[in-house]
Amino acid sequence: MTRVLLFENGLLVSGLTLALVALAASRATASRVLLGAVGWIRHLPLSSSGHRRLAVFSAAVAGLPVFFIMAFLTVLAGQSAGRSVAWYLAGFFPMGLASSLFWTPLKNARLARPLAFLSCALFGAGHPLFFAAGLGMLVLADLVAGPMRRKRRTRLFVPFGRKPGLEHLISLRAVGWTFVPLYLLSYAVLILTQLFILNNRLAGSMASAAARFGGTASIVLFMAFLAARLAARRPPWPWLRSQAMSARGRVTGDAAFLTVPCLPLVAVTTALNVWAGLPVLILLPLLAVRAAAHIRDGPDSRTGPGLALVVEGGLAALAAALLPWLSLVSLAGIPWALSAAARRDRRLKVSRWTELHRLAAGDSQSWSAA
Repeated sequence: MTRVLLFENGLLVSGLTLALVALAASRATASRVLLGAVGWIRHLPLSSSGHRRLAVFSAAVAGLPVFFIMAFLTVLAGQSAGRSVAWYLAGFFPMGLASSLFWTPLKNARLARPLAFLSCALFGAGHPLFFAAGLGMLVLADLVAGPMRRKRRTRLFVPFGRKPGLEHLISLRAVGWTFVPLYLLSYAVLILTQLFILNNRLAGSMASAAARFGGTASIVLFMAFLAARLAARRPPWPWLRSQAMSARGRVTGDAAFLTVPCLPLVAVTTALNVWAGLPVLILLPLLAVRAAAHIRDGPDSRTGPGLALVVEGGLAALAAALLPWLSLVSLAGIPWALSAAARRDRRLKVSRWTELHRLAAGDSQSWSAA
């Protein structure tokens, strides 16, 4: 494949191919290396262009393993095609500099990034004239780049008072992109439920029972993994307890955060079977409150909130499938569950020292290793 892309389709295809590979590799390395480019190192006695060039060089060095692999494949392809690869090899490290400059946050990024991309493509052509032109483009991109630009941060605080929904923003930032794989898993459960109904030719009350079980199971899995992620990345912390908010309010906030992402699953369940959507929707608040309570199990819990919620939710899914009127009974259990979760929140001591669940032997920082 390397021989076909580099030697059998012309210089344009060769240059664009290596440029795209270099940009993809530098995207992974530069995003991590450049995190330290705006910290204490900016206080060193160095010009803004010197800081920028040092950051670009560091990102290019971090991507050297990828370029070594590219060089190895190019040598094999050149031997197979009987072509010289000297100019390809000479252009790999300058290509790394150009691709790292492309991803560096710059003041004049609109001018520098097109020049850096052209420089990558010219270095990837493997021709002496294009190599010289690539060097010129790289030098020009460096001259017009300007100083590095700091990325704007989302303001979580306002000068007066507390920003509404701040705890939800913190929770959302802690969860991150976890929603995407969780939705895929939950939708897979719903697809399997629909296939079960179609393959067994279920109709009427039997189809509704299967849809209720599948819809509740998809919500339980989604909420269990999301609660486990939230307990690991954003455990109960002392700052929130300094706000004018009761334990019941903190539990309600977490329950609302867990409820809202589950509403699309309820909508899909309703689309599969109209009579299954309402019982699943009625069960959702109780499941969310129980998940918020299990988040407050504390660090002593080895299983975390996920397993306990799966057990409780599995029983709820069976009950909803066999006796749909039990979902109405769950509404009466919401105040009890909320009070129990609030008591658990008040008993939780969030400022205590707790070691990680791992062996302390061999850890010089462990207090119990001695």
